Amino acid sequence: MFNKIVFDEAIREFLNIRERLADYFDESHEEDVFNYIPPQETNQIFTPKQVVKIMMVQKLEDEDPHVFEDPDKTFIDLFMKSGLYITELVKRLFNNPVMKEKIPDNDERLKHIEATVWACTQRYNLSYCNELYFQF
Repeated sequence: MFNKIVFDEAIREFLNIRERLADYFDESHEEDVFNYIPPQETNQIFTPKQVVKIMMVQKLEDEDPHVFEDPDKTFIDLFMKSGLYITELVKRLFNNPVMKEKIPDNDERLKHIEATVWACTQRYNLSYCNELYFQF
């Protein structure tokens, strides 16, 4: 069940530090917004950030060293919950030096990434699959 007290406290904490965490593409941050998602009493289990970064996203790059350099690649998360996997994919694509060379303008690069990264989520017993839209 959704715990309003825990959620409200987490939101208050996030609002207190949001300026410090505002630039999600800044790799020097040791924490991010996902640190402030409170655990809920549901059947959903969120994948820890280090598992996403090392065992999922890095494994993609290990298996195909150019995966984040190819502007024609597309990515999908078939059952998105917190969005951490998608967020890490977007960060890798956005910060990739080859992608920066191919699409030097940050806004254009992000717009391109929006068209290549997809997510599906289940809500109200119906499945939806949508193109992601980012707002920064």
